[in-house]
Amino acid sequence: MKTSDSTLRSDMQYGLSCSRSLYNLNKYLNSQEDARSRVNAIRNVLSKPSGLYVAWTFLKQNYEKLNGTVLTGIFTDFGKKINTKADLDDIGNFFENKNLTLEEKESWSVATIQIKSNIKWIGQEFDSIKAWLSELNAGNEVNYRLPTNLLPNSYDIVIQPYIGDSWGEKSFTFNGSIAINFTCAEPTNKIIFHGIDLNLDTNSFKIESSDNIEIEQRYTEDKITNFIQINMNKQCQKGLNYVLKMDYSGLIIENLYGFYRSSYMNEQNQIEYLATTHFQPTDARRAFPCFDEPGLKATFKMTIIRHKNFSNSVFNTPLDGTPQPNGDWFVDKFKETPKMSTYLVAFVVSNFDNITSQTSKSIQVEVWGRPERINNDDGDFSLNETKFILDFFEDYFNITYPLEKSSQIGVPDFNAGAMENWGAVIYRETALFYNPKTDALSNKQRVSSVVSHELAHQWFGNLVTPDWWNDIWLNEGFASWVEYLGVNYTHPEWNFLDLFYVQKLKVMELDSLESSHSVSFDVNDPGEINSLFDKISYDKGSSIIRMMNAFLTENTFKNGVSNYLREFEYKNAKQDDLWQYLTNQSHADATLDKTMSVKDIMDTWTLKKGYPYVTVKRNYEEEEMVLTQKWFLLNPASKILDTEEYDNYKWFIPFTYTSQENPIFDFETKPIWLVPDDQELKVKINNINDGSWIIGNLKHSAFMRVNYDERNWNMLIDQLKTNNTIIDPINRATLLDDSFNLGRAEIIDQLLFMRMTEYLKDEEEGLPFVPALIGLDYIANMIGNDYFASNSYKNYIIGLMNSTYHRLGWDTVSDDLIDLQISTIQLMCSYGFEDCVSEAQSRFDDWMKNNSTLPSNFKIIIYSTVIKFGDEETWLSLYEKAKSMSDNTEKLRIFRGLASTRDASLLSIILNSASDTEIIRSQDETSVIAYVALNPLGRKLAFDHLEDNWDKLFERHGDVSFTLSSLVDSITKYLNTNSYLFRLMNFVERNSNLGVATKAFEQAIENVQFNTRWTSKNLEPIKQWLNSN
Repeated sequence: MKTSDSTLRSDMQYGLSCSRSLYNLNKYLNSQEDARSRVNAIRNVLSKPSGLYVAWTFLKQNYEKLNGTVLTGIFTDFGKKINTKADLDDIGNFFENKNLTLEEKESWSVATIQIKSNIKWIGQEFDSIKAWLSELNAGNEVNYRLPTNLLPNSYDIVIQPYIGDSWGEKSFTFNGSIAINFTCAEPTNKIIFHGIDLNLDTNSFKIESSDNIEIEQRYTEDKITNFIQINMNKQCQKGLNYVLKMDYSGLIIENLYGFYRSSYMNEQNQIEYLATTHFQPTDARRAFPCFDEPGLKATFKMTIIRHKNFSNSVFNTPLDGTPQPNGDWFVDKFKETPKMSTYLVAFVVSNFDNITSQTSKSIQVEVWGRPERINNDDGDFSLNETKFILDFFEDYFNITYPLEKSSQIGVPDFNAGAMENWGAVIYRETALFYNPKTDALSNKQRVSSVVSHELAHQWFGNLVTPDWWNDIWLNEGFASWVEYLGVNYTHPEWNFLDLFYVQKLKVMELDSLESSHSVSFDVNDPGEINSLFDKISYDKGSSIIRMMNAFLTENTFKNGVSNYLREFEYKNAKQDDLWQYLTNQSHADATLDKTMSVKDIMDTWTLKKGYPYVTVKRNYEEEEMVLTQKWFLLNPASKILDTEEYDNYKWFIPFTYTSQENPIFDFETKPIWLVPDDQELKVKINNINDGSWIIGNLKHSAFMRVNYDERNWNMLIDQLKTNNTIIDPINRATLLDDSFNLGRAEIIDQLLFMRMTEYLKDEEEGLPFVPALIGLDYIANMIGNDYFASNSYKNYIIGLMNSTYHRLGWDTVSDDLIDLQISTIQLMCSYGFEDCVSEAQSRFDDWMKNNSTLPSNFKIIIYSTVIKFGDEETWLSLYEKAKSMSDNTEKLRIFRGLASTRDASLLSIILNSASDTEIIRSQDETSVIAYVALNPLGRKLAFDHLEDNWDKLFERHGDVSFTLSSLVDSITKYLNTNSYLFRLMNFVERNSNLGVATKAFEQAIENVQFNTRWTSKNLEPIKQWLNSN
């Protein structure tokens, strides 16, 4: 800053501190040349709305460079800015042992009084001010809900698609005509419905009614709400039916939503195009004018006019007769659907083949896909799953499947796993097709799970549909739970019900962040609606429904659900409707006390974010245990801790327990209820002696964690080390997961988890290893930058897993041990264990030289190991092999292996390939980027790629619920430095178009803050523990 004018220099310095970029603020602070200017810069930054964290971090890192400059001004600024106990404790602890002057001590004392006053004021006034501001802004909100004057009854749709690039201007467009029958519920002269990117032919506008009403031959369109309005010459009459008719046209788009195109290379190496749909939640309006809300159900008749170059079309219902030729076209007319929501409509026009079968109740089941897939028998497994799982759900719900057929359709490009369209479920190919010769057990289990999930929706979601999207969690949560019941029916050998808990661990981490959200919350616009389709809705939703299944008992739960479905079939419902039917059934069955209701219980789980941890503190002399509950927050620096809101954040908790005397682990154990009004609950345990352990939350039936007093923890660890089989495998897994995360939250010592992992040398079940390896992997990533700690840790892990590795080896094991075998081999190979690397290399060489078959379950491990410890020539040869592959599943396996390289330039090639649709399908782009982020060397490259390409990524995937959120999590979950934190915060500040990933970025920022804190607090203790063990 070249000026001799000190006043101008001071003004310019202050101006630089006004940047909204956290990166620039950090750069500004680090540019100061002497102690005095550093203090002035800190004060300048502290005065800005977002400056506290940046300034405080800089001060801590550069305290010694302040060279005794007076800090009284900074303390005064702290007094104005700080309003949380966590920040007060952090700053107080830092300065506690510093050699402050008397003046500085007095200044800090005054500041402390001010900060405590700030904290008290925030606790008392924050909620009321927040509510006032919300009320003030309510009038400015855009209303995305349709008026309720008109209610649709039926749609009669004709669509003629021009699929392919040989139609000139008509290429990838479609013509349509529609007749919408609706009832006038309240008089109005406006017809308002949804439409996006549709060209409506105003000359074709026509209305039919008994009151001779007329409509204008023009319309207005609101691009924000997607409302289309046509005016009538007078108001409609209440109770009368009207039929609106029109012709229109639209686009068959490249994006994977609405009515879109897909393609594949046929066996003659020619491009085959197809057109398919994905309408959930708000994209039916891209294919036909409609009342596109879930609560506005109607029946649908569909006619598809397809060119003779396409052999078939598929709709929700069967064909009504045979296709009728019309010149170069065929006319496919389909039977009318039952009443259903617009988002469940689906149709596909293609050259697919199909295979068929029937359920025991004579329901036609079909699997459609590319001829290559069908002829290769890849659909046989899913066809049988469909047949048997449909039978199972008919019995489970005690309601006949309501349609004539159930089509499962695998398309090459699909952004979700699958979509439950009624009678015409559409899947990503990897979720529908399974080849026993080339695919792993995990592929087979995924197909079974996804098929079961989508078929459960045919009743819960399709037959009865949420009235609005805020209850979509009930749809997805329910299907995500009962899918396990369906899979368990067809494959009891997989023990899938036991796997539920360990497959939902990620959501317990997400929901322990302050930036989480409740499973049910109000949404308005399409972006908010899309954001609901996340792990909270699916995995927390399913976990709390499973919890209900436990405390109500399975029979009560099942009968209550069946009664609910019968009452609301072909209609819409709210979550409170289900709660009422479950309450009625539970009171009739005496499984829930009549003083309690399911609504009272479940409102504490659905209407607020987070979950509790219960502390079991034993009074050993008086033979009692004292139970208390608190909100489990993973981040010990969360601002809400030690506030009145935190103290009052309580749940209805069904607590179950057993003990060493009589260790019975029953999922349906009648619980003790902790209620929100209880400060504590004392429970007499006269039959348990003081030398015996207690364990809570049997089979992890409740969505919570359990903490114990130190003595009980030690008894549990001793039990695991002496005879772990006394404790149920799910609860062994729970002990590992709870101790790891309670340690991360600084509620207990993190080393307790490390001590517990020592017993794993003798563990023979797969379940406990899942949370154990998640925890151990997290620690490995946090300490990875410290060479000595990392090396000691590697030796510990190899020693821990050595017996399991040699016990399971590389040979065939039973299905219930395959996951553990894969995890063990993957871990040992990643750490360079000589026997493991040698075996992987040997199998790879045999495959490359002799075209031998690689074991399906080990392919990714073999590719990854050979690439990690191999040379550039091997990488390039495998890359070229993958590029030319037609088998997309195998291609992705190889790309995951390629991402294990220790050469950054080769990782850059993968990132560039991710967006090249000649190499990677658009649906898989974010997965390939995530592969790179799994590699510690690749994290920076993936983060750079995200920053540099966000707009393109958002354009391609921004309307898809899971995709970008999952990518953000994959890239940021192990970042643990302030420099990454500042970059992340700055990125969020600079980008207003975060869309469905907004919540993911909030969670990422909180997670990186937490990772940074964890590393600073735990690195040294873990190093010391490793050195002594």
